[in-house]
Amino acid sequence: MRKPRLFIVHGWEGHPRIHWLGWLAKEAQALGFVVFAPQFQSPDLPLCEDWITILQNEVGTPTEHDFFVGHSLGAIAILRYLETLDGKLSAEGEEHIGGAIFVSGFATSVGVKETESFFEGAVDFERVKRKSKHGFVAINSDNDPYVPMERAEELRDGLGARLVVLHGAGHINTDAGYVELPEAVEELRKWVK
Repeated sequence: MRKPRLFIVHGWEGHPRIHWLGWLAKEAQALGFVVFAPQFQSPDLPLCEDWITILQNEVGTPTEHDFFVGHSLGAIAILRYLETLDGKLSAEGEEHIGGAIFVSGFATSVGVKETESFFEGAVDFERVKRKSKHGFVAINSDNDPYVPMERAEELRDGLGARLVVLHGAGHINTDAGYVELPEAVEELRKWVK
């Protein structure tokens, strides 16, 4: 059986080891995942097209053994990547992934002008939903200073995602005290057991 792969997508102004992402990579490896955590181009002035291209190159042909975790802007990057999958058949079937976890994620603009290239046109939730075998999980905080709860509910409603609400967790980053995120590991464990 093919080993599961995990693609960790950092957010705006981020890198692969920021916040809890480096910790998650080690935990996922212990669960048997092959982990990819690319550094995306121009994290301060990101362009959606560039980030999608990096994901396409990293993933190759996706299968149900491929999983994604995105923090903040990383969530919309994953959504935009999933929109590009054309449903062509591979040796393992139609192009789709195993599942994705969005942490402090959002699918519509939160008003940061440097990230606006990710929000040109609405996310095609119906198309994206068909690209995941196990579905989606959104992990959000009820006091995120950047991502209001309405954005988490939008992911829940648009994708049929399971919404996990952390109380008082801010942007679920180092500034809020998050250097580990066991909730994400638990979701990954469910998908690969």
